[in-house]
Amino acid sequence: MAHGLSHLHAAWQVEKVVTEEEARVILLRFGCDYDPDCKLMDEILLAISDKVKAKCEIFLVDVSQVQDFTQQYELYDPCTLMFFYKGRHLQLELGLGERYKITWPIGEEKELISIIDAIHRGAQQGRDLIVAPQDRSLAPLERTIGHSDHLRYSWVFPKTI
Repeated sequence: MAHGLSHLHAAWQVEKVVTEEEARVILLRFGCDYDPDCKLMDEILLAISDKVKAKCEIFLVDVSQVQDFTQQYELYDPCTLMFFYKGRHLQLELGLGERYKITWPIGEEKELISIIDAIHRGAQQGRDLIVAPQDRSLAPLERTIGHSDHLRYSWVFPKTI
């Protein structure tokens, strides 16, 4: 749980935030605050929040408290990022098939900032489907242990036989 990020504790709060913001993209992190993937993602979100505040506002939604969106958005993964702009749900093409959410923790600030920049640019142009700056279809997600014993996620190319 990142104490520097705003939590939304009810469905009406989520709806209000998504529909009332006119200039910035809304990033909602759906998940449970105690989940290790969410804790990792929350650290990254907190670290970038000041860097992207002109383009994106970040909120955390604990799905154990706010269960209204679980079926609607198929929130069955431990940690899910979704983007909204002027009340519209934005789709993101990452080359992985799912177009409307990110379901893994992004391990680098720079990567998430570039995704937010692309989403903001596309949303301002009126697009509902934004192509990510980096295609992830050729590289599976590999989980590695970093130097500080925190989990770090990185993309690597598959080994050929």
